[in-house]
Amino acid sequence: MRTFAFMIVLAAAVILGPLLLLYGQIDPCRALAAELASRQGPPSLVGGIINGDPEVNARRDVADLSTTQCYVRIYESWWQRITG
Repeated sequence: MRTFAFMIVLAAAVILGPLLLLYGQIDPCRALAAELASRQGPPSLVGGIINGDPEVNARRDVADLSTTQCYVRIYESWWQRITG
């Protein structure tokens, strides 16, 4: 029983740990929005005024995704960064 509980805690740490370390939160959709905003680069002065904060815009883009879809997309994004 303790082994099973340990495996659950270990799986949660492996899945949620990177989100907490990289983005300071464990919500995968907010982390995905932060990832998408960081890939866009820093907002320009004019673009920031006209288009707003890129992370807020990215949150609108991922708002209709499920939690599972957010996990899949964020890990795909990390894989693209690794492989180039």
